Amino acid sequence: LYLSLPISIYLYLSIYSRAQRPVKGLQLQCDKGDITAHIGGEFILICNYNANQYRYNKKYWCQGDSGHTCDILVDSEHFNKNGRRFHMVDAGRTGLFVKVTNLQFADTGVYWIGIDKLFADIMTSVNVVITEAISSTNSDSVLTCFISCK
Repeated sequence: LYLSLPISIYLYLSIYSRAQRPVKGLQLQCDKGDITAHIGGEFILICNYNANQYRYNKKYWCQGDSGHTCDILVDSEHFNKNGRRFHMVDAGRTGLFVKVTNLQFADTGVYWIGIDKLFADIMTSVNVVITEAISSTNSDSVLTCFISCK
């Protein structure tokens, strides 16, 4: 399982698995409900679910105002609508990981993480806001001066 993962998710899994907390009460819990990230950047969402009950159910990440009509972007059965930008890893008790890279302004919106379940999927929403990249001009100038201004 871990050999086919992108290295950054593998490292995140290795670190996070030591601090993983079991899901109590709710069937699907994520570490963030709101994500703000910069254009060109990335984010990782970590969710936990009852692995005893839903380990073999398909999980998915979709975009849209409603969980019932959202557009699936990636799922745990290797469907990936946009190629390399969306990654999902279902590591069972360790967690469900979603990574989105090369963020664009169009990525701003409501997303849903879901577990495919007969009659009614288990879903939770995540609001994503993409902002302009932080300008590094000032810090570059300070660093340049620090190195060459004597």
